Amino acid sequence: MSGGIEMMARLMRVLVMGLVWMPLLARGQGLSKEEVREPPVDMASQSSTESPPTASPMQGSGVAADDDYSLGGHLVVGTLLGGVGLFTGTLVGGLVGAVLDSDCPLTRCGDTFAFAIPMSLGTALGTSLAIYLTGDKFNGRGNFGPTFLGAALGAVPFALLTTSRHDRVARIGTVGMLVTPLIGSFTGYWLSRSPSPSRGTARAELPEAQAAPVLGLTRGGGLVGVMGHF
Repeated sequence: MSGGIEMMARLMRVLVMGLVWMPLLARGQGLSKEEVREPPVDMASQSSTESPPTASPMQGSGVAADDDYSLGGHLVVGTLLGGVGLFTGTLVGGLVGAVLDSDCPLTRCGDTFAFAIPMSLGTALGTSLAIYLTGDKFNGRGNFGPTFLGAALGAVPFALLTTSRHDRVARIGTVGMLVTPLIGSFTGYWLSRSPSPSRGTARAELPEAQAAPVLGLTRGGGLVGVMGHF
């Protein structure tokens, strides 16, 4: 009698465990009956036959292998061509400003906003265009809009300083117009760079984990466990 009660208690425990594992079993983890019945595989022998993992392009450097943007080359060539663009843009913008400012004498055109603003915009356009095209040749993948905006933010304020009647302030504006458009163009270009097409989060390709509950009875009691490969 006591043996029957003990067997019933074991069956109840197995039934409870079965109910607990039922949601996992109902979802189906992709294991067929044959796969469930397969004996456990020796992991040591299996790992010895596997090929060594290949290194991800992102490992070590943290940058995708095909991101071949040359920062040094862009700085050197971009500064040289940007200087040419700055001079050309300033000249063209100054001519436009002289045309727009009807009261501009040939010797004192820099004293008016009507002359300084077109001149500074020409400076920004020439500088940013040269730096943008140079960066594109070096696979920088920057955008022209932020590049031009950075150059304009550097050129326009200092161009307005050149309209001052104080020689010291005007000299500061002149020096600033030679430097800040280049700095602003590079800054805007770098901030607008888009990632490499193949750049992204590198993840190791792992096989999908599969599992299934195992229920059974033994002489020592109920058997509950999980079988699968991970």
